[in-house]
Amino acid sequence: MPEKIELKFICLLENKNEDLPGCILLGEINSDVKIPILIGEHETETLALSIKGIKRRRPSAQDLFVELLCCSGMTLKEVFIYHYDAGVYKAELVMENRNGMYRIDSRPSDAIYIQQKLNVPIYTTREVLDEAGIITDKEKKKAVSNLKPKNRLSSIDIYDLQKMLNIAIKNEDYEQAAQIHAEIKHRSEQK
Repeated sequence: MPEKIELKFICLLENKNEDLPGCILLGEINSDVKIPILIGEHETETLALSIKGIKRRRPSAQDLFVELLCCSGMTLKEVFIYHYDAGVYKAELVMENRNGMYRIDSRPSDAIYIQQKLNVPIYTTREVLDEAGIITDKEKKKAVSNLKPKNRLSSIDIYDLQKMLNIAIKNEDYEQAAQIHAEIKHRSEQK
């Protein structure tokens, strides 16, 4: 098992433009390294309502999961974001009952929603931080701001695109982030 590094929930960046992703921003404790997790419009809205303490008229699927977890005698011990590849994170819920430990695969947005409800720690690995982590500086900001129109994205290496996407999100340049994200998604669908 790789070394686990604890993360803190920093914020949810909501995008008011339709068809552009929201972003969960997590940060390594005692460090400037952050990981951005792009999430869909519905997931952004659901998480935003929960963070703001606004109750829905009907429970979400995540709310039902939390209720079932509490009623079943299971305890959520942690959320573990264990993998990252080309903009996609994989997470799991680590739970426990009197019979042992259980790991359930989860979308990161769902896992973080549940984590926010139950106030448990979030962990990741050094590898995920090295691949997806961002630290903004003037040079990186300049690279993103000098990016040419969308058609030039096709000539940029996927690794550099991911770094540029992370920087665009950090700078809250969602229009640019959406263009880069669309190019990354287009390439992954061609594989």
